Amino acid sequence: MATTTVISSAVGLVLAGLLLGGPARAHSPVTIQPYRGTDYLRGLETAPTVTAARRLDPATGYLKITALTARTPGEVGRALGRLGPVERLVLDLRGNGGGRLDAAREVAELFIPPGALLYIEREDRQAKEVRSRGPGAHTGLSITVLIDGGTASAAELLAGALTRAGTARLLG
Repeated sequence: MATTTVISSAVGLVLAGLLLGGPARAHSPVTIQPYRGTDYLRGLETAPTVTAARRLDPATGYLKITALTARTPGEVGRALGRLGPVERLVLDLRGNGGGRLDAAREVAELFIPPGALLYIEREDRQAKEVRSRGPGAHTGLSITVLIDGGTASAAELLAGALTRAGTARLLG
């Protein structure tokens, strides 16, 4: 009986070569299966950033976001679509070390109506208000954002923007 090994990363491919004892042989089939998602800016394979999406009760949804990458806004939008209509949302940013500022902004804009203040950028003595461009497709939700000591950088900005806009409260 032949055994097929599935490899899903470049590191796995190198390790498989070492484990199989060098070059591929006819009697040791290996199937290479790339991860379906990539960070389109660098062409690197990335793991999903929305690692949990479920209902806590009929009116409450839960999303766990572990990082903020170029893919995160799309993942959040799709997860919200799969959840269906909810009145409340728990957005879990615990342990989220941040990531891309533009991803944090785009996630915030899903919940904050156009024109609302998201954050203020300061450079030298200049201050620039950054406002939501929309779409605000999920405004009106009662959002609770979970944070902890591991919530940092762009994740903090996301939590702050949601709080500043009055759409969320922080716990943690």
